Amino acid sequence: MDYIVLNIADKYSIKGECTLDKHADQINVLGFSTGLAMPLHMDSSGGGRSTGRVQIQDFSVTKYLDQASPKLNLACCLATELGKIEIYLIRTSGDKPIEAMTYTLENAMVSSISLNAGGNEMPVESVTFNFTKVTWSYQFETKEGDQKGKVETEYDLEKATGQGK
Repeated sequence: MDYIVLNIADKYSIKGECTLDKHADQINVLGFSTGLAMPLHMDSSGGGRSTGRVQIQDFSVTKYLDQASPKLNLACCLATELGKIEIYLIRTSGDKPIEAMTYTLENAMVSSISLNAGGNEMPVESVTFNFTKVTWSYQFETKEGDQKGKVETEYDLEKATGQGK
């Protein structure tokens, strides 16, 4: 991916320092981490396996310390409901940037922040978000870089339901 950008502009707005045209004033991201797991258990009587409930990890981003940092810290301290946030994985094909993958987290809250700094390096922080619903959206393209189609799925953690489009 050429760029990763975080947008927090729903119930609570937090501006960053991104200068990309469509993402101006959003938050530049260096990397992210998330994951999910389905617990599977083998029946000891040989009757097959059973499943538990999916475990979806909080979504963590790493970013440089910037103008968003003080508001993110306060949002964590006050357990502020941010509403919907988006994380865009942007690919550039020629002069046409495409949001190749978008993670949309609903009812998001900052669950933790950690800061690492030392020497002559820019301070880097890890900001972790908890949420109650996630949408995964992948935009694929032609060899020429034109948008070709989209695959989108979502999962509601509170209701334990999901669907795909």
